[in-house]
Amino acid sequence: MRRSFISMTWTPDVDAADARLLIRRIEDIYDLLRLHLGKEGQFDPLPAVRVFGAWELSDAPDAAAYRGIDWILQHASGSDSPRISAARYQHLIELEPWQATQPHFDLCLTDLPLDEDRPGCLPGQDVIGISRRGLVSLMSTYPFRLIPMDALRKLGLQHLYAHFLGQMFDAPRPDRTDDIEQVNGEVYCTNLCAMRHTPTPARAIAFGQEQTNAGAIYCPACQQNIVACITSYHYGVN
Repeated sequence: MRRSFISMTWTPDVDAADARLLIRRIEDIYDLLRLHLGKEGQFDPLPAVRVFGAWELSDAPDAAAYRGIDWILQHASGSDSPRISAARYQHLIELEPWQATQPHFDLCLTDLPLDEDRPGCLPGQDVIGISRRGLVSLMSTYPFRLIPMDALRKLGLQHLYAHFLGQMFDAPRPDRTDDIEQVNGEVYCTNLCAMRHTPTPARAIAFGQEQTNAGAIYCPACQQNIVACITSYHYGVN
C-alpha cells in the first residue's frame, strides 16, 4: 500500500519546545537519508510531513467519531485514567477513516503515561513509546519528566524520536542477519545507532550522548533499511 505522507500530531499539553525538537529531528534525519537518493531533485520518495499538532475538526458534531486528538485520547484511555493504552491507541489508528481514503504514516507525541498492553508484547507501564511497523509510532515524554538537566533530556528525546521514527520505517529489517539482537520478539540494531534496544530514558540519554559525540543517527545498515522501506511505500509495493 502506498503511503505518501506522515501525519504528525501531539496531545494538547505537549511542551511546544518538545514538538519543535521533533520537527527538527525529522529534518536532520531526512537530510541524512537524502544522501542515498542520488542528485538533489532526481528522486525523493521521502514522505511529506504534515504537521497537524493537537488537531480538532471544528465543524464536526460534538459526538462525532475522530473529531480530534481529544476524542482519540478519550477512547485510548480509561474513563477515570489519563494513561494511554497502547492496544487501544493502535486499534484506533488502524480504524481511522483517513487511513482508508489517504493511507499514511501516523507519528504522535504525548506527555501522558503510556502502558504497553498489546497482545504478544511484554507488559509495561510508563514505556517511552510503541510502534507498529509500517503504520504508527506513539512516543511519550512522560518518563523523561524527572530528568533535571535540560541538555540531557534533549539528548534523550532526540534519541527517542529517531528510534521510533526508524521503527515506523521498519528498521532494522526483521530479516536482517548482521549486527542485530532480538528482545521479546522485536529486532534491534547493535551498532552505534538510534535503533538499539531502548527501554528507558536512561538508556535513551546514554545512546543519545554516544550518537551526538560520533555525529551519528542511524548506522549505514539501518539507513539502507529505512530507505528501502520508504521507497517500497512510495511505489506502493507493500
